[in-house]
Amino acid sequence: MTGGSSGGEGVWEAVSFRLDGTIQDVEPGTNVVHTPRVSIEEDTISGEAGCNNLRGSFSVTDRGTWLLENVFMEAAFCLPPKDSGLDESALMQVDFAFQAVMSEGAVDVSVSGDQMVWSNGDDSITFKSVSGLGKA
Repeated sequence: MTGGSSGGEGVWEAVSFRLDGTIQDVEPGTNVVHTPRVSIEEDTISGEAGCNNLRGSFSVTDRGTWLLENVFMEAAFCLPPKDSGLDESALMQVDFAFQAVMSEGAVDVSVSGDQMVWSNGDDSITFKSVSGLGKA
C-alpha cells in the first residue's frame, strides 16, 4: 500500500458502528438494506456502505492513519422493501456512520487478526474479514 502496509487488504464486512456516541450492531433489514462491505486492494477502496456505493483511493501515513483521497460516496436515499414496515431513516444509519467517519479525510485504521476498525475519534465502524486476506 502507498506509504506503508496497513495489513487491511481483502474484503471486509461491517459488523458494528458507533455514531453520535451510540454503538449499534449492523443488522440487515433493520438499520441497513444490505450488509456493508469494502474491498481494499493496494491503495484503492471500493464497496457498499449499506445503501450507497463508495470508491476511491488512500495513502498510509508514517503513523498509520489512512488519508482518503478522491473518495466518492453516493448520496441516494435508501428506500425499504415494499410493505416491510421499515423506517427509511433507520436504514440510513450505517451510511451516516460511513459519512461521519470519512468526513475529515483522515481515518485512523487498526487491524488485528480478522478485525479492522475505522475511527475519526468520535465515530467508528468495525469490520470483520470475509476473505481471509485481512489477517495481520
